[in-house]
Amino acid sequence: MLSRNLLRGAGFCLVSSFASAAVIQIDFGTTQTAGWNNVTSVMSGVTIANLTDTETQLTGIRLEVTDRFNGVNSSGTSSTTSGFPQNATRDSFYSTAAGVNFGSYTEDDGNSTIVFSGLDANSTYSFRFYASRVGSDVTDNRETRYEVIGTTTNVVFLDAAKNITNSVVTSAISADAQGKITLNVSAGPNNTNGSGFYYLGFVEITSVSTIPEPATYASLAGLMAAGLAGWRRRR
Repeated sequence: MLSRNLLRGAGFCLVSSFASAAVIQIDFGTTQTAGWNNVTSVMSGVTIANLTDTETQLTGIRLEVTDRFNGVNSSGTSSTTSGFPQNATRDSFYSTAAGVNFGSYTEDDGNSTIVFSGLDANSTYSFRFYASRVGSDVTDNRETRYEVIGTTTNVVFLDAAKNITNSVVTSAISADAQGKITLNVSAGPNNTNGSGFYYLGFVEITSVSTIPEPATYASLAGLMAAGLAGWRRRR
């Protein structure tokens, strides 16, 4: 095996050659965002069979809402200072604490769930969450808890109340043995709203592959051969 110094002398970093990234953007709400994956219905059983990434490539990843939300909130920010598309920030899915009746729906367990399947065993995935609820009636804390479960579990929190620019990102997580990652959305511990409103505006999923493509193997082999030849000449 070539030494670490020889690899450095060949002029490349082995670790970085083994990583590639793609981003999947998903907007939740009735106002659709061009170029994104759009989920417009809050009902259980709603799916997107094959999510696309920011390069319009099909990823093979499936999204399914397995535990519904209450409805669509259309009072998110449309501020251009958010740093995100207005159509993605101005609305969101929402639901409430367990047992709360709001509109025509009573939330049964205070939790809404989305399952991502068809995930790559050789990749890890991080999740960025955003939600916004603005207006003069918002005077409380509407913290939302985002629990992401794969081979490990990561939990992040975001207060949607009057939020403009804030988002939260999980650590990188691998899919479970079935190639799935589960997202549970619920009210956070600091939520002071009387109905326990929680929100999901959009999700960005970044995947990082830890296994090189065949072309990468060939490139590495060529660089290693060149480095070895140069090393021998210097000796």
